[in-house]
Amino acid sequence: MFNDVLTELTKVSSSSIEISNLLSHTNRIWKLIHWPDFVGSQMFFVEIVDSLSKAIIKYASQIKDSNVKTQNSQCNVNFSTNQSNSYQKFGSELDYFQRLVITANNLEKVRDTFRAFYHDLEFDKYQSQAEKQDKIQLFEINKAHLEIMVNNTCEALVQALEQSLEIIVANKILKELDQHMFYLFESPESASAKESISRLVEYLDTSFRIYEPIAFKSNFNLFLRIQWIQLLDQIECDLEKDKSRSPVFFAKIYDCLDILVDFFSSGNQGLETDFLQSVEKFRQLKKYLNYSRMDTQKLIITYYQEMVDYQNSQRYCDNGKLICRACFHSKDEILAIEILKCKNLLPMDQNGLSDPYHKKK
Repeated sequence: MFNDVLTELTKVSSSSIEISNLLSHTNRIWKLIHWPDFVGSQMFFVEIVDSLSKAIIKYASQIKDSNVKTQNSQCNVNFSTNQSNSYQKFGSELDYFQRLVITANNLEKVRDTFRAFYHDLEFDKYQSQAEKQDKIQLFEINKAHLEIMVNNTCEALVQALEQSLEIIVANKILKELDQHMFYLFESPESASAKESISRLVEYLDTSFRIYEPIAFKSNFNLFLRIQWIQLLDQIECDLEKDKSRSPVFFAKIYDCLDILVDFFSSGNQGLETDFLQSVEKFRQLKKYLNYSRMDTQKLIITYYQEMVDYQNSQRYCDNGKLICRACFHSKDEILAIEILKCKNLLPMDQNGLSDPYHKKK
């Protein structure tokens, strides 16, 4: 589609195989031409990549639009059919979400093929010719332009791919998650973390097994990443509903997060443990739950030690350091804070001192 012109001769296809074949044939023809004129070859090279880039971006855009339209139409359908029949029934919920996985696979296939297509064109081989003809500036400009086009095209494909997988998570898995989350949060305090989270893990495992066989490995990992982040958001939302629970409850949810990390990593066959634990939402939840599972005295000691460690790690302080000591009297529920000394105070008075250096309100 040169210059975005669509005519009756233009063929529109959603097949990743046809798009891959088109890129392969274009590459083969370009190499057979072996364009002799350097300047002319540069212009035509950029035009080829630019036209194919626009066509692929349009392909990704149409898939995104189609996903939105189909999602809206699916939202008006009642998917209360028997699970055993949904494999055979065309247009059922399960069939719809399976097609989204295939769509994501197609997008990933096109992205990989387009990157390979650009690499196989071997644009860098023109550098020596550009240096001989004193056209190195033209070469560098075209190279930078081409890399931007390739990156933008791949980004458009990734956005459409992520959208397809997000629809599955938001409209399939999360919609059925509430009952399993309810059992986790309302299970008896006497129940262990493993018992309380068993239904949720079983549900997730069953759901994932539907899509794993038909998804590319990279897409399935992306699907797990999206699910992990959405699940953490759901846990945070449910925790916000009632903050007056006992430390035993928070200790159990704290342990449940570790169980979920093991489940999503699946013995290093799934997501990397480092990634799962590095997600900011996970770190925030672990910190919140860790505090919430402590009694008051232990919480104060822990917080105080963290502040001491933080202060010791600071090499520079704007106004100096204030050294203090805290003591909690559990019987009277009184927190006593004693100012001990200060270090490296910034002179604030005309006489070069800072006196007083602390005021208590």
